[in-house]
Amino acid sequence: MKRLMPRLVLVVLVAVLCVVLVSLSAEAGEKKKISGTNKLGTVLARSIAFPDNFPKHEMHQLVRKDTVISCSDPEWVGMELWTYDQNDRMGGKVSDRGYNVYLLKSGEKVFVRFESPLTITAKEGGAWEITGEGSYEYIGGTGKFKDLKGRGTYKAKITPEMGISIWEGEMEY
Repeated sequence: MKRLMPRLVLVVLVAVLCVVLVSLSAEAGEKKKISGTNKLGTVLARSIAFPDNFPKHEMHQLVRKDTVISCSDPEWVGMELWTYDQNDRMGGKVSDRGYNVYLLKSGEKVFVRFESPLTITAKEGGAWEITGEGSYEYIGGTGKFKDLKGRGTYKAKITPEMGISIWEGEMEY
């Protein structure tokens, strides 16, 4: 019996350790890489202020409804997202930042904060092009995404005819 006791204690300790490790890995959540393309859509609201402190200084705030047109996660394709954007424009340079709310088909939401320097280039005939590269951060969501975190990068190109944002990153939830 004395020989059996140390083995029994060892078996119990190993079992407890296994249970602890399994529960820790379940708490860590799922990590995955994700990438996609958003088509910038209709501007639903916009306000523009013109501070007098610098020639051609404009401050824009807007709300826009965009669409995910491609994604490495099929659940995201075709879903809409709401963009809440604020940018400060001076002499063709733009400091852009804001938030996205992705509305998944399941009813869940994903919250994102983004930031980017942009450049506005004048084209012939009064046209223009806005380009830039920035970063974004997943800051939560609802349902299985309530503890969502992660980061990524994106590239944007906007013309009077259309706008596209191509993004890639990693998320954990």
